[in-house]
Amino acid sequence: MFDFTLSHRTKACLESVKMGVKMGTMVGGIFGSLTGLYASFAHKNLFIFPVSVIGGAVSFGFFLGCGMIVRC
Repeated sequence: MFDFTLSHRTKACLESVKMGVKMGTMVGGIFGSLTGLYASFAHKNLFIFPVSVIGGAVSFGFFLGCGMIVRC
């Protein structure tokens, strides 16, 4: 339906943004799991753990992806 091609620079930029989001998600998930584990034991509420992991992963992934857009 839509026939268009992307330049090499655009493809490289999109790959860079994808890599930034993946790396940010991994770092945010690890950091969120550490803080969520501590908070869930401190407050004796296990629901804090997955919320902390997902929140950390989404926020770090978003901001690292935005940072990679700036670098393009």
